[in-house]
Amino acid sequence: MPSIYELKKSLSLKSGEVLGTGFIVKDVEQATMDEKKPRELYNFKVHLWVSPPSSSSSTTKKHSTRRSPGAKRRKVLDKADLEGAEKALIQTAEERQIMYSSYGSPYEVHLEHVKATPAGEGRQEKVAGTRKGEESAIEQEGLIEIHALAVAKRRRDLPRLSDTGHGTSEEEEAAADDDMKRRGFRVVKAHFKSSHCPECGHEFIPGEHIAKPQDEHNRGGWAHSTCLAKRLETPQTPTKEQKVEVGN
Repeated sequence: MPSIYELKKSLSLKSGEVLGTGFIVKDVEQATMDEKKPRELYNFKVHLWVSPPSSSSSTTKKHSTRRSPGAKRRKVLDKADLEGAEKALIQTAEERQIMYSSYGSPYEVHLEHVKATPAGEGRQEKVAGTRKGEESAIEQEGLIEIHALAVAKRRRDLPRLSDTGHGTSEEEEAAADDDMKRRGFRVVKAHFKSSHCPECGHEFIPGEHIAKPQDEHNRGGWAHSTCLAKRLETPQTPTKEQKVEVGN
């Protein structure tokens, strides 16, 4: 199945990335995933903040309240800024319509319910140094807040990536997970790219299924569930010493 990691990578949902004509991603909230149909259909709730191309030269709105020295004025965001941000995110999704799971399975991604609003709209924040009773409503550095729903649907008419997933499909992964659990192994999803599988040597990718014996309590010791399943079901070739022992 596709993971949040692959979705963020596919849609450039990372601080510093540029969307469309210059909307810069400033922050991204951890997306949430809703499995609609296993290995077929997934929904992701996306929430991010971007700065518009004109943010450095935005005009400011004057307020009647007194301001302390150094207090920031609100940057004006017009309808064009908000529509531009929505279009930039949608355009990025259209350009990168196909994303691949950690096992190389292709998914088509499209966005629904894309909505951009001024960040912090309606929120009152006190400005340090103002006199008692004098407050100013400040938008968060003139940023634009975007909410969207990303829908990922499996494309079985497209080939998988042959160089990812160590030659396994999601169906093979599920079968390997069942096999490992029957053998008394613990199976979980990898969360970090910090270690390698001792069976195949590849780095773990967030979202991949990894396993180790239930009685193994030391840190580490994980391997891809598919790699373990293949090794355990493959007859081992006797070593030279074992052959001599058998001969005796």
